[in-house]
Amino acid sequence: MNLYIIGEYIKKIKKNDIYNYLSKQNIHISKKELDVLYTHLKQDYKQLLKNKNPKPILNILKNELSNTTYLKIESLYKKYETMLKGL
Repeated sequence: MNLYIIGEYIKKIKKNDIYNYLSKQNIHISKKELDVLYTHLKQDYKQLLKNKNPKPILNILKNELSNTTYLKIESLYKKYETMLKGL
């Protein structure tokens, strides 16, 4: 059920929503990085939520984002990882 609700939210999410959320987390990203995160969120959210080996996605992000941005995104993911395991 929770995965369904989150999936419905992800379908409607806009790049501006992601940008605003990250800004509130004191993570400032470029337009290119926003495009990368948006694309992977839309495509890969189920794998991230079900915690089915997120390493391939994180490795892709590591190559496509600046080191500073990647480390902040990885830290944010780890912060929510425990909560995601419950889905």
